[in-house]
Amino acid sequence: MKPIAATRIFDELPPMDDVLGRAVTVLGSTGSIGVNTLDVIAHVRKIHGPNAMPIAALTAGDNVKVLISQALAMKPKLAVIGNEQLFGELKAGLAGSGIAVAAFRTHARTVPSSAMWETAILRPSVEKNELSPFG
Repeated sequence: MKPIAATRIFDELPPMDDVLGRAVTVLGSTGSIGVNTLDVIAHVRKIHGPNAMPIAALTAGDNVKVLISQALAMKPKLAVIGNEQLFGELKAGLAGSGIAVAAFRTHARTVPSSAMWETAILRPSVEKNELSPFG
């Protein structure tokens, strides 16, 4: 994959089909970088249509209300909350949306905070389209 922005200045952009079809996962979607990332994706969708840059997953630590709002607006396949105590609220908030929900736990003492999302362990539950916090 060759990044188009780093190779040369374009009078016209090259075809964007390969980029627009890439699935995106936003780790920490309720934080400032995550919010800005979703703003960029929303802008791209206004120009290229609602299917541009499909979102595989949105994740958040504790801000379940904002995560629910983002998920309903951006339609990811999966929404993940880091605080397992908020799993029920996430599940209720996205009920009927077709968005799968999950919670996770990490071993906070052994995992640096910057790597917590990358090492999240999700365990499938019996229910369709849902991941449970722990079993």
